[in-house]
Amino acid sequence: MVDNRVETWNIEESNNHVELIHNCMLLCDIKISAEQFGADENYTIPLSAAVVELSMIDSYKSPEEKMNCLCSTYDLVFAEIKTAMVSVISENSERENEIPIIDNSEIIPLLMDVTVKSKLVHVFSNLFYIKSFYHKITENHVVSDILKAFETAVNRLVMTDVKNIQPTSGKIIRSMNLEEYIKITSSSDEDIINRTLADEANQRVLNLITRSTSENELY
Repeated sequence: MVDNRVETWNIEESNNHVELIHNCMLLCDIKISAEQFGADENYTIPLSAAVVELSMIDSYKSPEEKMNCLCSTYDLVFAEIKTAMVSVISENSERENEIPIIDNSEIIPLLMDVTVKSKLVHVFSNLFYIKSFYHKITENHVVSDILKAFETAVNRLVMTDVKNIQPTSGKIIRSMNLEEYIKITSSSDEDIINRTLADEANQRVLNLITRSTSENELY
């Protein structure tokens, strides 16, 4: 007996799957950032924990486990941004009330970025599997909204014209030469007061470089 709640995997979805994989490969090659998908440039920071979490979704078997993975990824995106915000704002007591509320609509470009960087092969089939067999979704609007957010992000990736992607603002430093290293290490008090999330992300890169090249770490 066929369960009417189970949707049919059709040719269009198969084509979308192929298009998604193709676009994600191209986007990885150009080192895409969330800002280029339309995210606020202040939120364009490395979301490593979320990327790692989402990359594990294929290892889970049940639809509930896969949905939990999406929920964890979603939560980690917010957590990483808020952690960076607190780190920036805590350095200046006059800004302690400036922590903004991240609107759910602003998370779609971030989910697009995380999806690309997680390098998933079975995105559509995972979403299809969850929708078809995890029937508790209808009982929890929060979980349902998270699934819809990922579906929106994935569908936008399919429709993305890689050739028309706008260049990034360059606030996040992907590689650091000596001049950039000196600029960050010689920041003034005024620079610290006006520090952004991008600056915080760059500072983390600087800290990693400093630790990895310090005499105490060398053998």
